[in-house]
Amino acid sequence: MSPRPATPAGRLGVIRRFRRLLAARALPIARRVAAASPARPPGDAGAAEVLASEVLPLLAAARFLEREARFWLRPQKLGTRGRPLWLTGSRAVIHRVPHGLVAVIAAGNYPLLLPGVQVLQALAAGNDVALKPAPAGVEAARWLCELLGEAGLPPGALRVTGSAVEDAGPLLSGPDAADLVLVTGGERAAAAVAEACARRLVPCVIEASGCDAAFVLAGADLGLAASAVAWGLRLNGSQTCIAPRRVLVDAAVGEGLEAELCRALPAGRRVPVDPAAMAAAAPRIEAALAAGARAVRGSWTPGAADAEPYVIVDADPSMELLRTDSFAPVTAICAGLAGPDGLVDADAACPYALGASVFGPAREASALAGRLRAGVVVVNDLIAPTADPRLPFGGTGSSGHGVTRGAEGLIAMTRPRVLIRRGGAFRPHYLPPADADAPAFAALAAGLHGEGLLRRLRSLKAALPGLKAIADRGKAAGGSGSGAPLATEDAAPQEREAEAEAFARLG
Repeated sequence: MSPRPATPAGRLGVIRRFRRLLAARALPIARRVAAASPARPPGDAGAAEVLASEVLPLLAAARFLEREARFWLRPQKLGTRGRPLWLTGSRAVIHRVPHGLVAVIAAGNYPLLLPGVQVLQALAAGNDVALKPAPAGVEAARWLCELLGEAGLPPGALRVTGSAVEDAGPLLSGPDAADLVLVTGGERAAAAVAEACARRLVPCVIEASGCDAAFVLAGADLGLAASAVAWGLRLNGSQTCIAPRRVLVDAAVGEGLEAELCRALPAGRRVPVDPAAMAAAAPRIEAALAAGARAVRGSWTPGAADAEPYVIVDADPSMELLRTDSFAPVTAICAGLAGPDGLVDADAACPYALGASVFGPAREASALAGRLRAGVVVVNDLIAPTADPRLPFGGTGSSGHGVTRGAEGLIAMTRPRVLIRRGGAFRPHYLPPADADAPAFAALAAGLHGEGLLRRLRSLKAALPGLKAIADRGKAAGGSGSGAPLATEDAAPQEREAEAEAFARLG
């Protein structure tokens, strides 16, 4: 194991210095990261997109840890409130302890932000980290490692592996395998990682992409909805796991959304794309068109590194195009759905449930959001608000399980260790059971948990003789049951008083 900073203050000091270093070098780093990504616009437009979508959110995530990590990782001392009466004298503390080695198996679409937040959270929680970048993320991983080292992270606390698929193998099995695995990627790769973790019985957190829906309700601002969908399709060459792939439209909206979306996506305007992603999407587009859908926007030449975003209309939720994750700039509109129930049913046809957005009046949109399966739902916007560092991020179904980011993501980098201290010498559970104990315990159960105050009081009164007999047997036994069942020697005065009052209620 590495000589990682042993105290929260030491770990968070490294993160604070990292944040300041990244802020000071933001533009040159953004330029290098953008240049390594085929999905970013050329020139400083690409750097601007990296700054807005990766650097600024990563800086905010670092500051969140500086401010909040101590609180969420602090030992939690439990008082007497909620403690069972029969455990009088015991006190407990829940500690959050690091897993040990955390493996971050990263995707290449946001190579600085996504693994960066996970690495920082794992380090803040006291873990060592092994980062396996995607091929498109090697440059970003190098910068993460370099800046953290310059910020004072000890050698070995963070190591970067190769970017090939086989480089993940030693992290999943063998003597140097990780104690917790975080994987961001496609469904097949994530399932393979989950299977490897299951064989070793180690936990994993999986973000396996999505096929997100944008819901458009009656009364929605159609211009806003169309602008949001168009932006989500273009952002990062559409290589965003929560980009809008499905647009599910209430029948009351009519046909206005199609016209608005065509205005927001002018014909001939192209975006950088991953040719492999487009090649994978092409047969699904063709199948949808053969089944009766229409393309009102979209063109791509096989092998080309740019494309006009596709807008498919008259689509059906059962089409493969609407049931498969993709990094191609393609969205499909399902119109004429019968109110909230129809929208929810159409959404359920897709196995992915990562994110969603709902456009419409606030009350109706929030009501629909509460019925969706997605882990992150945004009302009257999409994608951008999910970068809030306070929020967890994760999905369900084919989108994976568990969360990263936010307080919940930080806590996931730890496991609970419970310390229980028992004071005094009274240990009635050490006594051998007697026939008379059964009615006493049954009466105690009815008295503590039964229905009706008077019945409970009568049950407690009925339990007293048997409980007193147990105490007397303990005294006679000497070690196992000696001492009074009230205050303990090491209990705080207020705890002794609470325990005395609790036993008094039995009388």
